[in-house]
Amino acid sequence: MFDINNKIQDRIQWIDTLRGIMMFFVVWGHSLSDQYLDKYIFSFHMPAFFLISGMTFAFNRETNFFRYALKKIKGLIVPYFCTNLLVLPLWYVNRQLSVVSYQSFGGLIKGILISNVDSGYKMASNTTWFITCLFLTDILFFAVSRISRSETFLIGVSAFVYGLAYTAGIVTDKHWGVWHWQVAFSAFIFYLGGYIFMKNIEAVRRFFTRPWRLYSLSAVLLIAGAWAASENSRISMVNNKYGKPVIFFFSAFCTAFAFTLAVMKLSDFKLFSKAFRLFNYVGRNTLIYIAFHVPMIRLVKHFIPQLSGKNDVYRFIMAAGIYLIILPLARLTERFLPFCVGKKKKISEKGLTNPK
Repeated sequence: MFDINNKIQDRIQWIDTLRGIMMFFVVWGHSLSDQYLDKYIFSFHMPAFFLISGMTFAFNRETNFFRYALKKIKGLIVPYFCTNLLVLPLWYVNRQLSVVSYQSFGGLIKGILISNVDSGYKMASNTTWFITCLFLTDILFFAVSRISRSETFLIGVSAFVYGLAYTAGIVTDKHWGVWHWQVAFSAFIFYLGGYIFMKNIEAVRRFFTRPWRLYSLSAVLLIAGAWAASENSRISMVNNKYGKPVIFFFSAFCTAFAFTLAVMKLSDFKLFSKAFRLFNYVGRNTLIYIAFHVPMIRLVKHFIPQLSGKNDVYRFIMAAGIYLIILPLARLTERFLPFCVGKKKKISEKGLTNPK
């Protein structure tokens, strides 16, 4: 019944693999107790997801705003409500065990509609905030890209929009907003980075024809990202907390691109593709992982108290276990409730052209 080798034709496999690897960092990050490692992972794992989403936007051919918005509603908002419904039984069990604070079903419905835990109302899965925020980022980027005549103009407009939002205090606003709309301005920058990268993927590949260049740069970026993360406070995009913004963006971009370049090149080798096919499958079903992993972590910690301690070896094992446990849930959802995981876009580097 379950086959992680089940492939979708005309997809860029390394992007799915990269997304699957980042998903493990998300699960692991929510399991950690080590202060520095926790700070390091949070410095890049969510920015990387927005960056990857920007990569896939490079394949967009839609020019009509309303048709694009409708596609994103089907691909993100419908799965958002569906995944919160799917995780509802797990939320109820956690509530009965007092693992999460008590909230009525009425409050839960409000929480799902608002999609912001700072509002005082929680969702069945609080981590699904990313889905609604990604929707807003998608829509914002589409609108900005439609009025941009070139990549240079797009970067200029993006810088202006972000600067305006930052000056107005929106970016650093600690108050709650529906669907985390404030966070979308910061997410927009990573989205733009991913888009520019993918639009110039052929030039990138030509520059890195010699593997030592790519691996050397990846190592430098990884070290730079780790150093920058140590110089900043703990990042929390969901709470709109970025510490020192310049260091935040530098650290996040360095680490995210270090992984991007490495996975892109390593995926050329069949051995790597076979060894990482698990991550590739997860990368095609991240919405289920986003919804289920934190409620599962809470449940496991309740029944195995030892995992609530500070031993991060045990916590790593727990993260790996939960990562594997969600696999059959993802497969069942993909097979019987496909509208819950969103439509999987068929993309290929060979068909990548400028949409203008």
